[in-house]
Amino acid sequence: MAVRKPLLVIITGFLSASEIKLAHQLVTSINGELITADLPSLIKQLNVMGAIEGVKPRLYRSVDGLKLFTSADYARVTYEEIKNIHSKGKVPIIVGHTLSHINSLMRDYYVIYYKWIV
Repeated sequence: MAVRKPLLVIITGFLSASEIKLAHQLVTSINGELITADLPSLIKQLNVMGAIEGVKPRLYRSVDGLKLFTSADYARVTYEEIKNIHSKGKVPIIVGHTLSHINSLMRDYYVIYYKWIV
């Protein structure tokens, strides 16, 4: 019997405004919560777009840009956020374009939607 992996939605690409717009549409349509995978959006010291229409992605501006933060670090903190979202009966939506961060998650979850926006 195959083990069922938890659900995960991933939206990535070069146009972060388009990514975030699609992610916000999915938040309401599939009862999801956003987690940023965009390295600049993670860094506290950078003032980048992230919160649109009143929805702020989890991990937004949560990392000290003066300290080392690897893909393994991202996976560790994101796993906790994903568990919290699943525990509330919601679907995590990863949005951003730092592919090393996204790839660190893909093997452990059943990706129900993957969209590359060009």
